[in-house]
Amino acid sequence: MKAVLLSLGFFLFTWESTFAQCLALRFEELEALLQHEPATQIIFFASWCGSCKKHFEDKTPKKRIFIATFDKKTAAESVMTKFQIQDSCYLDDGIAKRLSIQSLPQVRLWENGQIRERSSL
Repeated sequence: MKAVLLSLGFFLFTWESTFAQCLALRFEELEALLQHEPATQIIFFASWCGSCKKHFEDKTPKKRIFIATFDKKTAAESVMTKFQIQDSCYLDDGIAKRLSIQSLPQVRLWENGQIRERSSL
């Protein structure tokens, strides 16, 4: 019984620890990443942002990319894991500045080869 519990504990630890991984991303890399994608929501968030929670809880099927802005890597990964978000997560490396993101949450829409502005949600 003890061996089964240890195995189960290892599985849960492995699953949770590898669930969310946020990598640094620059604007040029974002454009290249989205080049062949259909309409995609780009959600700028922070782990400490209470208003961002509605985006974490939204389970509506749609293509989304989360970009942690004004946040630390471990905190962003922790919130992505906590809410079991399976969408891609990246750390902002100049994207927010380039798109004039000054408050969170912010959503932009990638559509027809362009990033279009959308209101804060």
